[in-house]
Amino acid sequence: MAMAMQVVGLTLSVAQTRTGAEMGFLDVPQVSRLVGSGGMHIAPGVSSSSLVFHNPSAVADSVGGEISLSVTPVTEGVKYASAAYAFNRDGVGTFAAGLVYAGYGDFERRDETGAEMGQFAANEGALYLSFARTLAPWLRLGATIKPIYSKLADYTAFAIAMDMGATFSFSDGRFNVGVTLNNAGGMIKKYSDDETSRPLPLDVKAGILYKPLHAPFRIMLTVKDLAQWDLSPERDKSLNVGDNIMRHTIIGLEFVPVRAFYVAMGYDHRRRKELTNSDAGGMAGFAWGAGLHVAKIDVQYAHCRYHVAGSLNSITLATNWRRWAKR
Repeated sequence: MAMAMQVVGLTLSVAQTRTGAEMGFLDVPQVSRLVGSGGMHIAPGVSSSSLVFHNPSAVADSVGGEISLSVTPVTEGVKYASAAYAFNRDGVGTFAAGLVYAGYGDFERRDETGAEMGQFAANEGALYLSFARTLAPWLRLGATIKPIYSKLADYTAFAIAMDMGATFSFSDGRFNVGVTLNNAGGMIKKYSDDETSRPLPLDVKAGILYKPLHAPFRIMLTVKDLAQWDLSPERDKSLNVGDNIMRHTIIGLEFVPVRAFYVAMGYDHRRRKELTNSDAGGMAGFAWGAGLHVAKIDVQYAHCRYHVAGSLNSITLATNWRRWAKR
């Protein structure tokens, strides 16, 4: 994987952007329900401990005691995995902790002549420590601190970053608005002292969720990459305004006929434009998923088409120990 082979250093910068940033695994959705509805939605219709990875304010008091596990194999040798747990204290707020691991497999090591010198591995990870509190019936705030590590062959790097989020809820939760600042921070140890400094993938997102009264579906819209307006893939060629706006946008739809079952679909315009094959568009940029509550366990599955030649599958399992403690 190309990003795993880069060996670069980063420093804290106020003017961070996502283009050319390191530790891009922080941008991978860790919740199957979000993957199925398009990606990094920050105003989802239901809460979960795993939302600590995307919007800390969306981890509600009601999910205290929940444990969630997610696995996302991307391609041969490349996989993402995460685990999260949330607990609440009455009158204080909700605490959450999560761990993300990105493994890129083994690579052949060769010298300048091409001779084999064994193999090396590449992997990255981050620890999320979060707190959220409701300040008003319509407002909830959250913040996360996360140490991050990256190991590429014999080189290691460490960083520290912070996420902040706010969730505004109206009409008994049928209309929600979310705002987040993700990955604000920088390196505390570069891969090597002589490497060029590059930032973490800073991102600002805003999103809405709307559920019509008495209707069994939810509509989600998230605007991402707000810290970088121009998303042109080439520096000397700008996009037209409409295309550029759409590349900031993720659209999702969930059909929820009963509380224990949902079906989701989503569309990411930027993913489609950047990963579509010139000869065959396929379903790049589209995603779908489904979830079911079975025997005190929530099972979620999502399929996301990244390219005409490949896809991503995500599985999330979640349960609350309080369900098992009840007689």
